[in-house]
Amino acid sequence: MKNHEIIIGEKYLFVNNGNILHKKEFHNKEAIVLKRIKGKVNKSAFHRSQRGKKPDKYWLDIGCYANASNLKQLTPTTHEPDTI
Repeated sequence: MKNHEIIIGEKYLFVNNGNILHKKEFHNKEAIVLKRIKGKVNKSAFHRSQRGKKPDKYWLDIGCYANASNLKQLTPTTHEPDTI
């Protein structure tokens, strides 16, 4: 998703698309976005090896942060319940 499409207080599906180990347990879980943390701009990023802006991240109710690319719109067919 894009940053302007995410609404605080809405439910989204968390997808661990980077295969990050400490976020593996939250893969394909529903989460509510609680807070948005704006990315900071690096004013001295005119050098080639420096990054201009850190991305915005979102604090979720499941206890982890997510970028906009980790959140997917929740539809009835997106998330099937796990069968044990």
